[in-house]
Amino acid sequence: MSPPAAAAIAMAPSNVLGAGIHGQAFRDLLSISAPQAGEEIVMRAARTLDVTSGAEPLAAWLTNIRLRRTILRERRLGAPSNKIAEAQVHRNLCRAILGSLSTLWLIEGQIPGGETLDCVELVREGDEPRPAVRFSSVIHGDVEAFGAVVADVASRLVAIGQSPSGIAPALMESNGAIGLLAPYFILARHGIEARPLSSAIDAFLRETAPHWRQAVRLPFLAASLSGAVEMAQPGRAVIRATCCAKYACGQRGFCGTCPKRLQDERA
Repeated sequence: MSPPAAAAIAMAPSNVLGAGIHGQAFRDLLSISAPQAGEEIVMRAARTLDVTSGAEPLAAWLTNIRLRRTILRERRLGAPSNKIAEAQVHRNLCRAILGSLSTLWLIEGQIPGGETLDCVELVREGDEPRPAVRFSSVIHGDVEAFGAVVADVASRLVAIGQSPSGIAPALMESNGAIGLLAPYFILARHGIEARPLSSAIDAFLRETAPHWRQAVRLPFLAASLSGAVEMAQPGRAVIRATCCAKYACGQRGFCGTCPKRLQDERA
């Protein structure tokens, strides 16, 4: 797959793809977005199938010694405590793995074809906070199979919580939902309005990760249901329910979906 193929995505017949109606709804939105959206989506999906030198299975990234090193790296970057550092590691891996997973599924209807710990591979690229992700084998999977892989990845990432109390479940759910919605954020950056995007997101979460629907807020969807005509914050299609504390880590500032941004902007 290559960027010139982006225009063909919307024409792919929905019955060919395991993603079914969700893949079709995504491609419908993609067809009316800016061309850069298709290029970015295609590139991300293609990268999950590339042979990448230095890639290691997820199992290697979740060993205690590797996690301790990664958490210490976050501390050096400004995280004020191990607990907040763990939240950043969890957030980054959710964005990397779940975002790659949902992008490939929505476009190609494919999911990892083996055990998650072995089939999901990662490689760090320079100083990037999130590693690149590839899948060593893939198969076509329907919505039930996709949801099972999502749940399996989420259960594996619980190991990141090395502190005695671990990472708060509500925070892990918000991180998971935000990571899974990565391809929809690409659409938002390239011209798709929040109202139709919110409807597609809600339908996607309802079937693929229903336990995460309460982990994010969709203000425009709520406004539509209540009959409201206009809303402030036109770019905020999605707001996480639980803050990831990125703003507390050095000079990083708020994440794009932070609920605290609304409080800060009103002050």
